[in-house]
Amino acid sequence: MHTPTRFNEIENIREAISHSATSEEVFQRLQNASSNISKFHDRNDDRTYEPDGYKAAALARRLCLEKRLDHGTFVPVARMHYIPHRNITFCSMAKTGSTFWGRVFVMATEQDPNKYSQPYDVSLSEVYGGIGKRFTLNTNVTLNHDHFSFMFVRNPYSRILSAYVDKLVPPNPTFWRYFGLKAIAQFREGMDKAPKSTRKEAKHNNDTTLVGHDVTFAEFVRFVTDAELHQESPNPHISSVKKHCRPCSSFFTFIGKLENIAEDGSYIMNKIGISKKAITALETNISNLTKDDAITDSIRGPFGWKKDVLKHMSWDKALQRLWLKLQMRGLIEKDIKLELSDQQIMSMTSDRLIDIAREAHARSDPGKLKQQSKAVQKEAFASVPLKDLTAFRDAFKDDFTLLGYDPSPQEIFNRNENPVEPKVYFNKL
Repeated sequence: MHTPTRFNEIENIREAISHSATSEEVFQRLQNASSNISKFHDRNDDRTYEPDGYKAAALARRLCLEKRLDHGTFVPVARMHYIPHRNITFCSMAKTGSTFWGRVFVMATEQDPNKYSQPYDVSLSEVYGGIGKRFTLNTNVTLNHDHFSFMFVRNPYSRILSAYVDKLVPPNPTFWRYFGLKAIAQFREGMDKAPKSTRKEAKHNNDTTLVGHDVTFAEFVRFVTDAELHQESPNPHISSVKKHCRPCSSFFTFIGKLENIAEDGSYIMNKIGISKKAITALETNISNLTKDDAITDSIRGPFGWKKDVLKHMSWDKALQRLWLKLQMRGLIEKDIKLELSDQQIMSMTSDRLIDIAREAHARSDPGKLKQQSKAVQKEAFASVPLKDLTAFRDAFKDDFTLLGYDPSPQEIFNRNENPVEPKVYFNKL
């Protein structure tokens, strides 16, 4: 029996809209299309249930059509990864677990079945060094072919906070210059009165004596909002899903959520071809693996660009900021301090600091760490004027709508207009 293709189903829906079909008719056709798409892709699967990722993708397709949202004609090639022998395509979205999925892709295509026991056995150098060459498509795509396409998303508020904590809190001169300087040049009070040469250098990143390390979260929020409104392709770490993966021009089969990574992630790994043994090995120790990876990745990077860091601050200050990042990410209790002598600072290696951080994490109370993460989020968004949060919400409205996230959560918007000066975490930068 002939199975309807995704392309034919989508074209039928578009034709219905062009002939003034009612919302009910469009919705019915979308439901039929979603059913056919899921059946087509799952006809060889053992599973009989439909994970939430299919429902999320169906919701996005319905809203794209009902609201007539247009996100461009194709997804740029650099954002797409493809496994030919499985006909699977992934749109890589920063700050939603993209590095993890890079590991999964490497593992799924490794010819030696014994090389990796689970995805975290794949090193970061293997991911960053080879994924572009091994998996990137060589043409721009619209994803209207008969293959399984997926992406992972995240609450926009959590994602922007994660970008700030990950890229601007620790010693990272590249992002200090790329994000920090530009945000300060555009949005710091008094910069409009600074000498023109200073503003130009800050905006265009030409002077290494200008750092950007003290950019505030409030300034960063305004910078991200402005980039979303005025740039066609913002940096992947701050771009909306709308602009980066363009779900309304390329109807994805499956949209997983970072908040539901346990179920969605296991399903996708099975789909990609990761063995049940490897998935079980990952699931039984996922918490420890992810936290340890976060610690080691956070620490090794700054040691790699130490020479550049020292142009801007002392190594003691750099290590304290690195420790602060681990605390803000909920990995180390805020009351556990990094206390080092001058000699220890000078002789500190990445391996030694990783051991210290692991010990501190082991001593940290999980309940306190959970509350600490909430406190970091509360302090971050309270430091932003309400009008700027509203502007961010409006700029990312399509993401909130299509992906099913609350655009105005009470824990962020139930407050007055004026920001609250940070006193625990964000005042240490």
